[in-house]
Amino acid sequence: MRKHLLTLCVCLCLASPATAETVSWLYEVEVLVSDQSRQAREEGARAALLVLLTRLSGLREIPEQEVVLEALEHPDRYYNGFRFFETEQVDDDGEVIESLLLRVQFDRGAALRLIKAAGLPIWRADRPRVVAWVVVDDVGGRRLVGANESSELLETLSAHARQRGVPLVLPLLDLEDQMAVGPGAVWGRLRAVLEGASRRYGADVVLVGRAERLIGGSWATDWDLWLGDERVLHQVTDYQLAAMGAHAADFVADALADRLAVASTEARGLSLAVSNIGTPSDYGALLRYLNALEIVDGVSVDRLQGNRVDVSLTTRAEVDQLLAMFETDRVVALMTFGPLSRYDAELSWVRR
Repeated sequence: MRKHLLTLCVCLCLASPATAETVSWLYEVEVLVSDQSRQAREEGARAALLVLLTRLSGLREIPEQEVVLEALEHPDRYYNGFRFFETEQVDDDGEVIESLLLRVQFDRGAALRLIKAAGLPIWRADRPRVVAWVVVDDVGGRRLVGANESSELLETLSAHARQRGVPLVLPLLDLEDQMAVGPGAVWGRLRAVLEGASRRYGADVVLVGRAERLIGGSWATDWDLWLGDERVLHQVTDYQLAAMGAHAADFVADALADRLAVASTEARGLSLAVSNIGTPSDYGALLRYLNALEIVDGVSVDRLQGNRVDVSLTTRAEVDQLLAMFETDRVVALMTFGPLSRYDAELSWVRR
């Protein structure tokens, strides 16, 4: 268990002290609609709810079970606001067209209750930030593409990553980046160079992409995802370069969700002893933190003695999963756990 815990913690860290970030837009979903009629709004809200369930569970496809189907019949039970707005979209022929978007703001509590009732995995809103270094090799040679480039590959990658709930950052490729990173460093996957440049963006995870135009007009892309010391590879070939971005975003989201989402459907009780609680402010902050965790269903205080609080949690997470989250959040430090203690874990509160 200790080995598994350490592996899970290390996978999300680069050499610099990066931490996961709370995805502020996780419960805000935008979908295309045909008009502002009630029917279009209801259809859009259903589509938006499916996107939200994908974001919260990490699943690419949501099972068609009774609880989910019932929710899709009444999506208005799960959001607390919406609005329409116009935007510009690029069609398959490269033409810019006026489009209408519906933005739906979902209620966090209602959505989490739905996820738990459906028995779906839960992927926390605190997620690793991913920086994408991408080089394209076409008739003009190899060139880096970034945030300020017009690239259908990156536009699709960014849009689909957002749909999957992945906080993706594209490098600016300004003078600082150009001094540090060239196309050859990305093509050759020079890890020391790219990880060093990624620290500027507060990245927890690095995605390295290479796209090459083949004879006949199709494109081949390969993607290398760096999760600490772990590498995950993905290759795909398609005639549409934009489609590669969606494939890459799914690859990243699937890899992260497989490692971070809590998939158990059974709640269990865990006992924790938290020391270094020196003030009422510490006590309140601890309880707020525990109650805010999506994977925690209930928190109760068993005993308060001196600077230590004994807490019981109801959660679907295993103790090592919970401890890995504590490590990532850096709010409590592990003292002992397992057979060395009568608690599932003994922790020390990290004062801020």
